[in-house]
Amino acid sequence: MAGFQLDLGALRSPEFVPARLALEQSISYLMQQAGIDPARHPLKVQSNQDMSVPVPAKAVLHLPIAAWKAGTLKPYAGDYPDRFTIDVRSDDPSATSIFIQNLLSQGFTVSDSVLPTYEVREGFLVNWAIAEACPRQKQAIANALRDFMLDCKLPLTQRLHEEVGDIEQTSLRIDLPVNAARDGVLPDRRGAGFDFKLISEDSDGWDNFLVNVRTWGFSKFEVDRSKSDSIHPAIRYGGAPKVLVEDLAELLRTEGLDVLLNKCWNDRDNDVWIVLPPHPSHPKQTQETPATKLSAEVSAALVPPENAMITDLIQVSTSTVSLGEYTLNRRNDVLENDPLLPVADHAAYCLDAPTAQTLKHLAISMQLRQPVLLEGATSTSKTSSILYLAAMLRQPVIQLNLNGQSDTGELVGRFGPNATEVTEPNGLNRIWQALLHLFAREKKSPWQWIDGVVTRAMQQGAWLILDEVNLAEPQVLERLNPVLERNPRLLLSERDGRLIAGEQVHPEFRVFATMNPAEYSGRSVLSPAWRNRFGGYRYCFAPTERDYLHMLEFLVYGEQPAVPQGDGWVRGPVCADPHYATLAVFAQTRPVLVALARFHVSIIGISGSEGDGAAKLAVRRKERPVFTRRDLFNVLDFLHERLLALGREKFSFELAVDEAIALYYVNRLDSATDRSTVRSLQEANGLTAIQIHLMGARLIEEQASQRKALITRLHAVLQQGLAVQTTAPTEGALEMAVT
Repeated sequence: MAGFQLDLGALRSPEFVPARLALEQSISYLMQQAGIDPARHPLKVQSNQDMSVPVPAKAVLHLPIAAWKAGTLKPYAGDYPDRFTIDVRSDDPSATSIFIQNLLSQGFTVSDSVLPTYEVREGFLVNWAIAEACPRQKQAIANALRDFMLDCKLPLTQRLHEEVGDIEQTSLRIDLPVNAARDGVLPDRRGAGFDFKLISEDSDGWDNFLVNVRTWGFSKFEVDRSKSDSIHPAIRYGGAPKVLVEDLAELLRTEGLDVLLNKCWNDRDNDVWIVLPPHPSHPKQTQETPATKLSAEVSAALVPPENAMITDLIQVSTSTVSLGEYTLNRRNDVLENDPLLPVADHAAYCLDAPTAQTLKHLAISMQLRQPVLLEGATSTSKTSSILYLAAMLRQPVIQLNLNGQSDTGELVGRFGPNATEVTEPNGLNRIWQALLHLFAREKKSPWQWIDGVVTRAMQQGAWLILDEVNLAEPQVLERLNPVLERNPRLLLSERDGRLIAGEQVHPEFRVFATMNPAEYSGRSVLSPAWRNRFGGYRYCFAPTERDYLHMLEFLVYGEQPAVPQGDGWVRGPVCADPHYATLAVFAQTRPVLVALARFHVSIIGISGSEGDGAAKLAVRRKERPVFTRRDLFNVLDFLHERLLALGREKFSFELAVDEAIALYYVNRLDSATDRSTVRSLQEANGLTAIQIHLMGARLIEEQASQRKALITRLHAVLQQGLAVQTTAPTEGALEMAVT
């Protein structure tokens, strides 16, 4: 049925525009008076725009009011559940009855039928048809489908294949061959609807992996032997479900390779690209390249072998601090209450692989008395690594954040008003008069010399940290050239020409500088000569997914990761009282931390700050969002504080995670499209409230099953070990013991 429709006929001509508009307004008014909802049943105006085609002289108006009153006229506009029919086809109607009841309770019109035998092997399929135009209803159906397939506990080889279909078709189709899946007669369809591509310059060693994946039913399968643009093994995807990507990652782990999961395309993209290096067993792997060396240094550490000996990364005594083979002396001449002495928060500092490398680099530079320049993206532990090492060495620190207004006076020193009478509260004129009076009476200058941070640090033996050095003007930094020499010196030409050098420079004085790359907004390009004065230069790479996970697990469980260093493995000190230990009581916390690290890396990838591809978020904005470790700290802070405020009984872990992602990720974006993209990433990584709830339920069920199996084994062992007739422990007693 066409619905409420006006065929313009001859009224399409420009001279009839006023009459046509008046007619449309009159019809719309009459429909409104009759109670017809224009959002569900709008007036459709039909017109052939080709003026060369002859049309009837009269206009035709269709008003199916009787059908509308009888309820037989379905809505043909708007996002409503009764706009279309859902045809559910299954080989086991009893198994789908709960799913159908779920759809009916949401207002959908559902028909069920038997799935033809010749179509069973096509697997689980949904053809969305008109639902593509109703995103809210499509999401409701998708949620019901996901719950149904989880409850059915289908084999891992089965996935739901989605087709767009004809958007004009008012009936969408869902095929659910439940019996066939349980009987194991269905082919592996987990890759159905997606295009697979392996990108590897040398793919010969990955034959077993490719043979396995070819059976997964991918729509397209391709091997690309071109050189990759990434040094990290990665799986890049868009609309592929999380379970499919994780299956691929798990298969690669059996080959001895960990990969990054990077959702870098939107949900409508069906590509799955796997970027791989040569296989570990392949001969060409032994040929090291700069890229593989770089990857080995900055990538996350693999899990150490079972027989690996793990030593302490840091060993602290009363007089020394050792980092591997490098030993530094602790300061014993500094008072405990020295205001320049930093305090190390061991409960908030995770010693992951890149941080361990940075600390080792700092230790080498300290022994060689070399100035240190750390460059890298924001929140890559540049400044915090220096402060952490200084705290362990009991080393005072003077820290200065530079900017475009910084001048040489802040660094070296300047003349300022004498402290006498400067605090007089009666205004600037009164102070100035007092200074002039003092000058006239005592023949003293009203000015005094105030040392800058460089001068103070050189004389007091403090470490000098210059943060964001490339925000300062280059000519300001050039004033420090003599300070960066092997034997630092500083001529105070601004004062009286005195020279600070030799014994006047404290032996513990060191210079550190940090900066973001020059591509960051407002940064200056430093001269090669100035950068070259820093013998201890290091680029600090952004954390990987594994680094973020290590940090999260440390903050919640106090577990420091084992990381490779040299030919062995090292680990930082375990924290007995982590900041967020309150969150460790929930069964789903650990898998949620895994998903949160993966989600965070995905967000970074599509924001363009550290990803391989172009930015997908806030592309029209001049200032794009930047996501760092601080956002993960914020999430944990929020969860911890909500738990303390509400108490264990009222606190909902899954809802709190959902709210935290909204606060610290979604709300930072102004575009509805960007917000939808982030929400899609959240769902793709299993971080929606319903996904976390189901995850927790499964984990609790698995733990209960494992506990019951353990009790059964204990009971059997105890019964076999009873040599005389005694009363065996009851299962209840064993349950208490196991608990």
